[in-house]
Amino acid sequence: MERTVISWFHVWEFDEMDNVATKVSALIASAAAVSSADNAAAQFAPPVPGTITVTFEGGISFSNLSNTNFPGGAVPFIPQTFDKIGLLAQGTSNPATGQRTGGYGAFSFARNFDAVNDWRFSAGFYVFGSKSGSAAASQDFLDIFSNYFATNTAAITERDRFGIYTADFDFGRSFMAGIFQVRAFSGLRGVYIKDSFDSTTGTVGNDKLGVDTSTTVTDIFSRGRASFYGTGPRVGVEVFTGSVFGVVGNLSGTVMGGYREASVFTGITRTVDGNTPVFTARQFGGNEFSWVANISGSLGLAWQFVPNGQLVLGYKIDQWWNVRSNFSFAGLDRKEDILIHTPFLKATLRF
Repeated sequence: MERTVISWFHVWEFDEMDNVATKVSALIASAAAVSSADNAAAQFAPPVPGTITVTFEGGISFSNLSNTNFPGGAVPFIPQTFDKIGLLAQGTSNPATGQRTGGYGAFSFARNFDAVNDWRFSAGFYVFGSKSGSAAASQDFLDIFSNYFATNTAAITERDRFGIYTADFDFGRSFMAGIFQVRAFSGLRGVYIKDSFDSTTGTVGNDKLGVDTSTTVTDIFSRGRASFYGTGPRVGVEVFTGSVFGVVGNLSGTVMGGYREASVFTGITRTVDGNTPVFTARQFGGNEFSWVANISGSLGLAWQFVPNGQLVLGYKIDQWWNVRSNFSFAGLDRKEDILIHTPFLKATLRF
């Protein structure tokens, strides 16, 4: 009897252990399935031949391209009166300083050959619209007896516009490097750069012609235009790490050779004592083969809001070398290199 009870106890014990093991196994399998489903939802599906990826991005750009054709302001343009003694000239600062604000936009279309290789076309722009600035200066003059005689004046207004337009075609290859998803790419970049300025300078000068006093009013209008067309190799790398939320970044560089066309037109109108104005004009040109270089990098936070869609909030920095015409052939000395900062929003869709 005792042996029979013990046997029943052992059978009951083994049955309960089997039930517990079955329940644990079911829980583990269920957790694994949930985890697998979560991971699948947290990442883009692996690309297959024919997969299409489209991106749109835009933002507000800030640049140090603000500079001026008149770094000394209007003071150097005050007409000098050599038969009188001038007091200290008074003037405002130069007409164009500080950061410039513009717009940024880009678009890309990519198609996969297979799970790791693809080609991509993209286009983008930076545009900094017209911005005006002004400066003025004056100087009082005394005659040989130290008596106040006249005030000579100069005034300047200036505005400029600037834009960079790019088009890229590249081939890329994707791979895993630890926790990072990496896409390395190389291809060609084409660029069109438009740079222009307009300025007016007006002066009033009083002087003696013999025993009479003469007043000369001079108005100068200058218009500068420059454009650059070029192309060259471009290489870079893009990196992503994370799941539903992650970090994304990229770095690329290019050097482009091309042709720069530049010209400056200057018209001068001079009126003496209200008589008939005399107009003269000059045209300067400085066309040449040249180069432009660029290094671009960005870093952002990514969110996969739907299984085939991702949003990125990021910050982009672009350094451009030799990107502007200095108009040196017309006696000017403008800044050629610029740095652009851009907070941006980017949307990616995969089909």
